Amino acid sequence: MSALSRFYDFYDGPEHRDKQFDFYASLCEPDACNLLELASGTGIITIELARRGFTITGIDYDEDMLAIARRKAGQEPAAVQERLEFIHADMKSFSTGRQYGLVFIPTCSFGYLSSFEDQVSCLRHAHDHLQPGGLLVIEERYYSPEEIVHMFNLKGVERTWAGRVNPETGRYTMYKDCTQWVDFAGQTIFRSSFVDEVQEDGSIRRYVNSGGYFGNREHYFTPVELRLLVEKCGFQVADVWGDVSKQPVSSRSKRIIVRAEKGALRE
Repeated sequence: MSALSRFYDFYDGPEHRDKQFDFYASLCEPDACNLLELASGTGIITIELARRGFTITGIDYDEDMLAIARRKAGQEPAAVQERLEFIHADMKSFSTGRQYGLVFIPTCSFGYLSSFEDQVSCLRHAHDHLQPGGLLVIEERYYSPEEIVHMFNLKGVERTWAGRVNPETGRYTMYKDCTQWVDFAGQTIFRSSFVDEVQEDGSIRRYVNSGGYFGNREHYFTPVELRLLVEKCGFQVADVWGDVSKQPVSSRSKRIIVRAEKGALRE
């Protein structure tokens, strides 16, 4: 198992995601269409939506994340398991052989595709997997210019984002990151993500990200940029929100959420 996948539910688990669950459940009726989640991770959203009656497929690049998702899914009632599927695939080059009424990329995962070519490839594959009139939803982090400069000024400084006793291990555990560099021209944040776990003898064991997309680099978007990118790839943008409560984007927003309908693909 990769170093950080085992801790994902600890530092980004379901306990504070009720509004996010409600948001994705509000996008369509359970019986209206099947759903496809890109970068589904350990299945936090995938499984919750299946519990709410949706038939949903999740794909992820990290086989260890998928192993956790499948283990959790196996603990669900049979009716929920029947509505769930997890596939190992890369979100920039996937094929399930089916079409869906909703394709979504939640929890700020689209930015892990840091090159323009990979972003376009992902969106065009999403376009291919949508039924006519189907919906694409992308949830990305919005970094204000002030926040980006602040991160740049703190490069090399470890920051702790979660610190508490991990109920699975009984050990005090801290999720941390460290900004290495900010490429302002390429709008890319380079960072290291890691977990420090206090051992029984008081020493610290550090788990470092072992590869894949997560935690290495992140492209940050402006609302206009993300909208234009989605439109370039054959979608008609219907809404741009600043949070899962569907409020407009403002300078104080922490999210950019684009909801778009499948249109004609441009050459």
